[in-house]
Amino acid sequence: MDIEDALICAWRVAGPQSEAIAVETLTDQLPEGPLWIHLNRDAPGLNQWLKDIAGIPPHTVAAMLQEDTRPRCEILPQGVMLNLRGINFNEGASPEDMLSLRVWSSPTLLITLRKRPLNTIQTIRDHLQAGNGPHSLGHLIVQLVAGLTDRVARRAEELGDELDELEDQVMSGRRGPLDSISQLRASVVRLRRFLAPQAVALGQLLEAESESLTEADRAFLRNAIDSTQRVIEELDALRERASILRDDISNELSAQMGRNMYAFTLLAGIFLPLGFITGLLGVNVAGIPGAQTSDAFWILCGILACLLTLEVWLLRRLNMWRA
Repeated sequence: MDIEDALICAWRVAGPQSEAIAVETLTDQLPEGPLWIHLNRDAPGLNQWLKDIAGIPPHTVAAMLQEDTRPRCEILPQGVMLNLRGINFNEGASPEDMLSLRVWSSPTLLITLRKRPLNTIQTIRDHLQAGNGPHSLGHLIVQLVAGLTDRVARRAEELGDELDELEDQVMSGRRGPLDSISQLRASVVRLRRFLAPQAVALGQLLEAESESLTEADRAFLRNAIDSTQRVIEELDALRERASILRDDISNELSAQMGRNMYAFTLLAGIFLPLGFITGLLGVNVAGIPGAQTSDAFWILCGILACLLTLEVWLLRRLNMWRA
């Protein structure tokens, strides 16, 4: 295959001495490492290059190129396969539709596969171009994990701020729309869906006997795992708060509807007898009482007023009338 179709960037990672690798050097065999190669996983024929040139086991290549995967870590004699998820900041996309990043790590080679751009990857590339990039492949992995975790944490904070605003609206007497609360809760659920297995995968990476990770790298990785756990706990709290807020608004709407229905029932009960009498007297047949009396209309109004007063008094007496 032509690796040029898949290659996004390739670097020999060595801190300030890091240098970009030309695509021509990756066609038949890999140059001396440590190398970071970032590829588009939708490129045709990529699986063959990963097996033949990169030397990744076939079953691992198949796992890395699967269309829909959850975060996981697989430790092999040849290296470590890691699937991660990151926030989707691409234009027109929902941040909670988390992007998948597939990683293959060995002592001298780090390969990352993506389908759509990730801001964390671009940040690392910018640092490499500026001469202050990672000084080893393990350091690059740590920066990658830290970047993904930091962006997830920031998104969780944004969701928390949105929920705070909705709660303030409810407390001030302005009910937020139920749709907004439902959408926020759905965003929390989608975001949390991948974080729990991601924390497990990072824990497995931490326990792996990888030559790429120094003790300093492992310490940073522990911090990233702790941050992920805190985000998971925060998302759980947000989900519960959103559910409680939605229940409160639903209960208030149900109570208001009940009050409105009660008022309509009272009005119907009051005017039903009055309507019956006026409807009966409005029948266009002979023999209607008072048809020949000039004061009959006012007498009827007085009778209806007395009946209305009697009905209201009776409702109050029976404790059925309330404001």
